[in-house]
Amino acid sequence: MTKIENIIKSRFVPIIVLLIYALISLSRMLNHVPFFDEAHAWSLVEQLSFWEMVKEVKNEGHFFVWQTILYPFAKLHLYPYSMQFLNWSFCTIALILMWWKAPFNNITKALITFSFPFLGCYSVLARCYSIGLMLLFLLTILYKDKLKHPIIYSILLIFCANTSVMALIGASAFGFLFLYDLFKHKNLSLKDNIIVGSILSFGVILLLLQLLNIGYFDPVVHGRKIHVSIKLFRNVFAYNALWINLILIALFSIPVFKILYSKKDALFFISYTYFLLLLFLTTIYNGS
Repeated sequence: MTKIENIIKSRFVPIIVLLIYALISLSRMLNHVPFFDEAHAWSLVEQLSFWEMVKEVKNEGHFFVWQTILYPFAKLHLYPYSMQFLNWSFCTIALILMWWKAPFNNITKALITFSFPFLGCYSVLARCYSIGLMLLFLLTILYKDKLKHPIIYSILLIFCANTSVMALIGASAFGFLFLYDLFKHKNLSLKDNIIVGSILSFGVILLLLQLLNIGYFDPVVHGRKIHVSIKLFRNVFAYNALWINLILIALFSIPVFKILYSKKDALFFISYTYFLLLLFLTTIYNGS
């Protein structure tokens, strides 16, 4: 083994990478003035009672978990640092979970850590997405042992689904796989089946109550009407190069599906989530 390989595989790499990530992301966070959607979520919680907030949160486009976490801090008027540090903590815990449990080498984990979503977006923008990421990572870690801890897994599914629409899509994929394995193996006691069924049913009812009477949602964001066409793919890899991007998507898709073909759970999860996210961003909410 070469000296470079020894360094890459060193147990100190996670600590060094996470420290660098913390320094950069904290600096960015502390110099970031909250955007409208960040401040609006805080104002809603600060000015309304808890039940008024629960009734109003459906019009936020997401669900109640993030606002509920903000509630005690908003009532103490600890704006904006409590909100920012809470969000940053969830994002950082997600990365720590990845370094601890993900079956990737240190180079791959470092590239993920220093990617834009973690270094420049989810750790900086204090919204409901980081807590959803953390819960999705926990669901992934517990996936192989979900039937050993069905009640904990059910609770995590419900909390994850109630953080954001994006996390709901991932949580529902895990939920369908969980239900499939429950019916397939049938190795839970009657008591556990009743408890798990009750938790999942409660979660579905909770989501439906938040979506109830949401009213008409105009699919326009900042004056941009949703227009679905093949041009959606023109900037995926190369800027404004539609055919190059389509060719690259096809080339990259072949090995991905080849690798995942024998891993039916992973293939279902990725196909299901990508399809629903694409459908959501082209029919309901205009992704930017």
